[in-house]
This record gives sequence, C-alpha cells and structure tokens, in this order.
Amino acid sequence: MARITLRPDDPLDHLDTEADEHGVSRSEHLRDIPVSHRERRQLLEQREEHTELVRHAEAERSIQPRREQRRQANVFRRAWRWLAGEPGKDVTT
Repeated sequence: MARITLRPDDPLDHLDTEADEHGVSRSEHLRDIPVSHRERRQLLEQREEHTELVRHAEAERSIQPRREQRRQANVFRRAWRWLAGEPGKDVTT
C-alpha cells in the first residue's frame, strides 16, 4: 500500500470533518484520497481527449463545403484551379 504523509497545515479536525461529510472513518477517508485524485486525473484526461476530438470535428466540418465544391466542379474549373491555384489563397514564393 502507498505511504501517505499528512502535512502540518492539514489538521486532523479538517480530515475528521471531511470524513464525517462522506460518512466514513478518518482512515477510510485517507485511503480514498489517492483514489479520488487518480479518478480526477482520468476525468481531466478524458476531457482533454474530448476537446481534441471536438476541435478535429469542427475543422473537418469547416473543410467539408470546399471539398464538396471541388468534387462537383467541372473539368475545366478543376484544370484552372490546378493551374492558377485555389481562389482566395495567397501564393507566396
């Protein structure tokens, strides 16, 4: 089992109050603290992954209309865009 150290700025009264709020003994509360930290870390990681997926989906959604326009363009328009470049894009050399 992992070793747990109490800091002097965390008085036992505070731990007793927290334990009473959760309806457990002080020792059970002390054992649960690392678990709750681990769970919190996992929730934060899941939230970051979700945020990243949302950004990716929004980027794909913003690109989708241009892809559809390119797909539906006739051969001459495609050839012109291939030669001259996409309209609205800066060509820097």
